Amino acid sequence: MAVVDVEQVTGTSLEISTDSEGKQSGKYATTFMVTVDDDTTSLDDCISACGVSHSLGAGGLTLYCNSQKAELIAHGIVQVSFSWNSDTRSWTSPLDMPTQWEESTWDLEIAPEKDFNGNALVNSASRPFVPPITIVIPCPVVIARKNFSSISTASYSGFVNSSSVSLNGVSYSTGTVLCKASKKQEYDAVIGAYESAEFQFVVRPSGLPWRPWKKLDEGFQYKDSSGKYHDFVDDMGNLSPVPGLLKSDGDKLATGGTPNYKDFVLYGQANFGAIGL
Repeated sequence: MAVVDVEQVTGTSLEISTDSEGKQSGKYATTFMVTVDDDTTSLDDCISACGVSHSLGAGGLTLYCNSQKAELIAHGIVQVSFSWNSDTRSWTSPLDMPTQWEESTWDLEIAPEKDFNGNALVNSASRPFVPPITIVIPCPVVIARKNFSSISTASYSGFVNSSSVSLNGVSYSTGTVLCKASKKQEYDAVIGAYESAEFQFVVRPSGLPWRPWKKLDEGFQYKDSSGKYHDFVDDMGNLSPVPGLLKSDGDKLATGGTPNYKDFVLYGQANFGAIGL
C-alpha cells in the first residue's frame, strides 16, 4: 500500500492580472497523476508524494496554494490537482488563531486499578479494596482548543499540574487540575499540515489536590503480627457484612482508634504552562 510513481501531466503558465487600483495578483495551477499499488492508499499520501511547495515566488509575487484535490480516477491511478493564488487577504494562519475557551461541569467517574507507577491498589493488609475504588465527583471543567504546528498531548493527558496554572484568566494551585488531551491532524492550503488539540482541564473541587489520593484503609480481612490473615467478624462471630478498619501494618484497628488512610498517586505531574495556551 504505497505510492509507486508520480508524474506531472499539466501545468499552466503564471497568469498575472492588475486590478483598477493597480494591484497585481497571480494564479498558477498544475496536475499530477500518481500511481499506487493499492486503491486503499491514503489520498493525503498521494498529495504529499507530489512534493509541491505551499508557496511559490513568481513574477515578483508570492503565491499560496489555495486548493488541492485528490481523486481516484482508475484502479491504481490518483489524479491530484493544485492551484495557487497571490490574493491572501481573507486568509489567516490557523496557528495565529487565539485559544478557544469553554467551561462546563462534569460528573467525573474514575475507577483506577493501578497507581501511576503500575502498582496494584490494595489496603495495608495487601488485599484489594471491596468494592474497588470508584471515584465519582462533579467537577468544573475548563476546555481549551488551540492549533499547533506540532504538539505532544501525551505529555499532558492523564497528568496534574506541577505548578500553579492560569486557565482562561483564573489561577489554579499546584496539583488541583487534571488534564485530558487529544489532537488530530489538520491541513491548510498555505502552511500545510498542522495539529488541532483539545485540552480538558478537570478542576478538583474545593481546591483539594488530585495527588496523593487518600483512601480509608479498610478491608474484610486483617493481618496479624505473624502475617496470618483473619476475617473480620461481627459480635455474633459471623463474617462481617461491612469492612473493618486497618492499621498501617495491616492489623485490625482497635475500637475507637484513629482511622488510617492510604495515599495513592494516581497521576503524574506536568508543567501545563509549557503548553502555551
